[in-house]
Amino acid sequence: MPLNSKHFLSEINKSFVNSIRKNLNKYDTDPKQPQRLKLQKCKYCYYINIKISLQAFTSFTCKNCKEEFLHHNSNVNKYCMKCAEELNICCHCGAEMD
Repeated sequence: MPLNSKHFLSEINKSFVNSIRKNLNKYDTDPKQPQRLKLQKCKYCYYINIKISLQAFTSFTCKNCKEEFLHHNSNVNKYCMKCAEELNICCHCGAEMD
């Protein structure tokens, strides 16, 4: 089947929609809550805001304490774990933990 055929493209779109539905279901049911909380991530960042990142150590500056940290990929956090835990916020986006 050619990669630009309408059938192939329709199947790709259906696959994306199914993926979105699965992630929304995970958001609603929070099946990995213990792991998510250990990572100090809100439900949105853990289940919905999934981004492609480069596998390269990347530095970031915590928006609270202003210290510089290394992150294991290019999708860096906004807050260090210590500050995120103290403020009870998501280390990735800064939203309240849910």
